[in-house]
Amino acid sequence: MFNILVATLIVEDNKVLLVKEKKEEVRDLLNLPAGHLEKNETLVEAAKREVIEETGLKINIDMLIDTQYFSKAEKDYVAFVFQGSVDKGYKSTNELDYAFYDINFIKKNKQTLRNDKLILSAIEKTNKGSKTAITIIK
Repeated sequence: MFNILVATLIVEDNKVLLVKEKKEEVRDLLNLPAGHLEKNETLVEAAKREVIEETGLKINIDMLIDTQYFSKAEKDYVAFVFQGSVDKGYKSTNELDYAFYDINFIKKNKQTLRNDKLILSAIEKTNKGSKTAITIIK
């Protein structure tokens, strides 16, 4: 049985939205807004919910840019990584720990990332134009 994860890459002005993790074992590592799919939830709904929970920002999901399989602590995961954009008419009132980080900083500071493979792959695939229309998974 696979655990299903969703993550969202949001890029503005060559900077990527990352959140600081709060769980003890990964505290202060940077990650894309991400989390588990909940019961009766679509992948897109899950991606939007995770961004709201972790940043307070409302977003639009534009494309599916990556899927990854990995194992960790004897569990198997499938991650769906989306490209999103911040709803320009919405301002977060939450004081959550997130910021936009320069892509070059991210590439040079892999040790600060929770899942460098997932994050760097998503950035690379976006730069190469690898995208799947969202309509096929809605």
